[in-house]
Amino acid sequence: MLASAVLFTALETSGQPDGPTRVHLAFKAPGTCANSSEFERRVKQRSDRIAFVNQAPYAGSAKVALEPSGDTVRVRLSWTREGDSATGREFKAASCSEALDAAALVIAISFDPSAPEDPSELSPGDPGDEPGESAAPGVDEAPSPSGASEPAASGSTNTPAPPESRPLALPIADAGAPERRAVDPADSEASVVFGSSALIQGIHGVAPVTMTGAGLSLELAIGAGWLAPRVRLEGVHYFGVTYATYDGDARFELDSLELTACPFRLGSERVWLRPCAALTGGRLVASGRETLSPSSHTRALWIVGGAFALGFRPASRLLVSADLGVGAPVTRDSFQFAPDEFHRVSSVVVSGSLGIGVEFR
Repeated sequence: MLASAVLFTALETSGQPDGPTRVHLAFKAPGTCANSSEFERRVKQRSDRIAFVNQAPYAGSAKVALEPSGDTVRVRLSWTREGDSATGREFKAASCSEALDAAALVIAISFDPSAPEDPSELSPGDPGDEPGESAAPGVDEAPSPSGASEPAASGSTNTPAPPESRPLALPIADAGAPERRAVDPADSEASVVFGSSALIQGIHGVAPVTMTGAGLSLELAIGAGWLAPRVRLEGVHYFGVTYATYDGDARFELDSLELTACPFRLGSERVWLRPCAALTGGRLVASGRETLSPSSHTRALWIVGGAFALGFRPASRLLVSADLGVGAPVTRDSFQFAPDEFHRVSSVVVSGSLGIGVEFR
């Protein structure tokens, strides 16, 4: 359940601006969740005194990042006005629409203190001229006839007093949200994910029959969106298989390490597909049994190829994965009970795995 937290934005102004505030916007979100045009529209619903522009001069800048994860959407905000240090906010919302509304509210209030929290409060005519709505609190509309107003300094005129701080009621998952702080704008551009999985894997083409095994993997992924490279290292021990021939029984055992590099991610934070490059190194042991002269030989195995990695995240930290790889061995060793050859490593090796693991951000 989402708890409700109240974030307070201190507003300091010396009067109403002469024109719209020119703001440079950097917006980042999966296409299935939100886009910058919709965000700008929701800000405009609250204030027409903010203009998002791509060319200098700028009066300020804003960075907005929406990161769907499981049943929540993490919102990362940072903004700065000219001459001020950067300010940041981070919170979670229940949906992309709710996250977009909350982010639009924060940015609108930050650059236009008179912006209403509810878009319906904005008059369709002239939002800035409604009496009692956008006028700065504490401004006297007319002199008091009784003269009971507070004395002013000699030679001074009535000037707008700074508006009071306004609470922003934002949905947030953890009540301990960070307070106002200076943040590095790059913090909202990328995320780092570390994961580990247990897996079962099969490989065909190395031995005369398909081999199966079990292993562990470690992975590191950086970034959000489609450009989110991932590196994965997995070690697998394949259970030995015995192949019977007329001249004797051949026993095959294999241990391998596989490194995959996946530069792209297709899909969402919940379900994705990654094309990968793969390099496998292994130790293949072949031994003869039930023969006149038993012997054992160990060979190095190198396979270069590619793979497709499919991932599904049913919960925020739980990961279910499936991989399918195809590669070519660098060398193709042959095996025989002299003088008859009974097997040679295939020119194409196919492997596949299923895994379940955890991820940490």
